[in-house]
Amino acid sequence: DGRLVRLQLRVPDQAGALAGVMTVIAAQRANVIAISHDRSHYGANLGQAALDITLETRGRDHIDEIVAALAATGYSADRIV
Repeated sequence: DGRLVRLQLRVPDQAGALAGVMTVIAAQRANVIAISHDRSHYGANLGQAALDITLETRGRDHIDEIVAALAATGYSADRIV
C-alpha cells in the first residue's frame, strides 16, 4: 500500500549525525522499522557512514515530505524501495 520505504543516506562519521537524522524523521512522525549504520561498506567514503533506514509512513506523499525534510537539513536520501 506504499506505506513502507527504505532510504539510504550518507552522513558524516561523527558523534550526533545519526541523532540528527532521527530528529528529522521523528519530526515527520514516521516510524522506524529497521536501521543499519555502517562505516566500512555500502560505498561509504572515508569520514562518512552509510545509513539504511526502513520506515513506516502514511503513504507516498508522506515519503516525499520526509525526503524533502531530510534534504532541507542537508541529508540526501536515496529511495531504495
